[in-house]
Formats: sequence, structure tokens, C-alpha cells
Amino acid sequence: MNQTYKNLPTSLCSRTAGIVLAGGQSRRMGRDKRICTYQGQTLLSLAVALTQGMGQRFLSSSDLAVSLPGVTRIPDLISGLGPVGGLISVLPHVSLPWVLVLPCDMPKLTAETLALLFAWADQSCDAVLFHNGLFPCPLPLLCRTQSARRLTELALERDDYSIIRLIRTAGIVCLEQPVPEHILCSGEMDNVNTPQDYQALISPGT
Repeated sequence: MNQTYKNLPTSLCSRTAGIVLAGGQSRRMGRDKRICTYQGQTLLSLAVALTQGMGQRFLSSSDLAVSLPGVTRIPDLISGLGPVGGLISVLPHVSLPWVLVLPCDMPKLTAETLALLFAWADQSCDAVLFHNGLFPCPLPLLCRTQSARRLTELALERDDYSIIRLIRTAGIVCLEQPVPEHILCSGEMDNVNTPQDYQALISPGT
């Protein structure tokens, strides 16, 4: 189990499916960002490592020929739908009551930060995500599997694939917790979408 998750009840992790979304086309990056490296590891491997200790582990990706021990790769059924498209493909394979949905382009994200989502989750909520002070962050997302399925059904019905908009209109009780200041300052919530983002990641201050 991931060392930081050991501070959580074992049952919480064992009842959660970790899902890494890696089906994007990296258009803004101009190359496959999943195989870009940070501190000796690819962005993809860093994200997948955060699912260690989860009861089920999935990778959503159609075109990435990679074999990861203990991780089930699910091809996207429908391309071009963003994170919701990955969920549409993976959720039929999930048999656990919770899902932890992760992007593949937050290389500084840590298990310690994700543990906060688990700590905040309780019986009164269906989902938990971070709020950066300006707007809610759609990922990472901890969500009841039943609610995630309702979200994807609504997305297809409305042809609307915004996670935040769907959560707010699907009757999902979601806690939007402020990102602690030290996490914001560390860059953990920063996505790597462009060559400039990647340069800032590997050569900060230049």
C-alpha cells in the first residue's frame, strides 16, 4: 500500500477503485505528455503510483500500449469527451462503492494530498473535490461509484461533459474543500498541458 494511505482505514482504500485518465490527445503539448518525464519517471507512472493500495486499479487509455502490473487498461469507448469519456468506459468494470479519479498530468500530486479527500468523505456526501479559491477543481475527484454512474448517464443524455456542471445538476452532494495554502504553493494542483508548463516543471525559475 502507498505509505501515506496507511494512515487511513484499510477498508477505505480497499473499497475504492483508482482510475487514471490518460486518454487525452495532448494537442496543446504537441507530443504525448504521458511519457514526458519528471524526476526520472513518466507522468503516467507517477499518476498510476498514486493508485497503489486501492481495491481496484484502472487506466483509461485507447492508444497507449503499456502493461502495468495490477492495473487494468480500459480503452475509451467514445473519444474526445475528456475525463467523462474515460469514466464512461471504466465504470462498467468497477465493482467497488467508491472511485478515486486522477489525471495523468499532475506530476507533483502526492498521496498525502489525496488522503485529505478520503478524510473529508463521510456518509452525508456523494463526492469530494478541491476548490482552489477561485473555482472547483474537477480532478482529482473522490466519488461514490453510483453517483459517478449517474453523472455519466446525465452527460450522455445532455451531451454535456463538464464534470463540475454535471455534479451540480445531477443531485450529487459534493463537498468542495479549499486547497490548503501549502499545497497550492507547492504546485501539486498544477496540470502540465503545454511545452511551457513542462519547462516550468523541469526547470523552475527559468
